[in-house]
Formats: sequence, C-alpha cells, structure tokens
Amino acid sequence: MVHIREKTINDSAAVAEVITLATADLRRVYRPVSKPMKRAILEEKYISKMLVAVDGELIFGVAEYYTKPDSLYIQGLATHPQHRRRGIAQALINAVEEIAIRENKPKLTLSTIKETGNSQIFARLGFIVVNEVRAEEFEGIDGQNVIKVEMVRIRGCST
Repeated sequence: MVHIREKTINDSAAVAEVITLATADLRRVYRPVSKPMKRAILEEKYISKMLVAVDGELIFGVAEYYTKPDSLYIQGLATHPQHRRRGIAQALINAVEEIAIRENKPKLTLSTIKETGNSQIFARLGFIVVNEVRAEEFEGIDGQNVIKVEMVRIRGCST
C-alpha cells in the first residue's frame, strides 16, 4: 500500500533515481536552456519541499512544491516508470492539496510543457489550463520553441 510522507535526507538517492527515470522520457521531447542565474534567483526566493510516495522502504513517486502568496506551486511530479497508472501521482497531488488546506492556500498551480502531453494527465488530475506561452527556459531537442502550459487546480475541485 502506498503511503505519502515528507522526504528525509535518507531518501535523497532513491528520489534522485525516480526523478532521473521519470524525466528520461521528457528529455526525448525537450531540454532545459542553460540559465543558471534564473534558477538561482528562484531558489533564493522560494524554498521547495518534497513529498514521497512509498511502499515500505521503496520510493515510487516524488512531488516537489513551494509556497507562493496565493497557492502551492508544484515544481515537479515524478512517478517511477514501472509504477505509473496506479494512482501515485493522484495521491501525491492530493497530499499537496492537504498541505494547501492547512496553509489556507486556495489553489495548486503548476507548469508543464505542452509537447510532452502531460497537460492531459494533469487535466485528469483536476487541473485546468489558464495560460500558454513560449517556454523561455526550455527548448525542443532540435532547438525549436516549446510551449509552457500554466495550470491551476482550485482546492476541492479534483476529478
């Protein structure tokens, strides 16, 4: 049975492995554009936290989020490829929503790259598209522009 809890320092290697495996598919579609200064500014402004989905000692999923003035922003959501389509992403999103309730934040927000198809997955998890813009921090694998889809889930409005 999957249990959601906060990430501990002892989870670091397993979390890194899940993220690496989960993002391998994405890297066939897009890649980050090197802008270390922008990332450093973001990291200075917001401190992210992580939740992990575990079964016993095994970590199957990760949600990274941080608090913004009006929402909890989901920076990353990763499920081990061998454990997808089992409700792990939904459980992680629901756990982040519980934190939003405790912190009195009315919504969850996130961004994804349109070309990955992940916006449809997030739509099934209760998110709606609020904006689409060219992603300045990412590019397609051949250097082409990709579209960043900004999405929101109002608390209590999951599917």
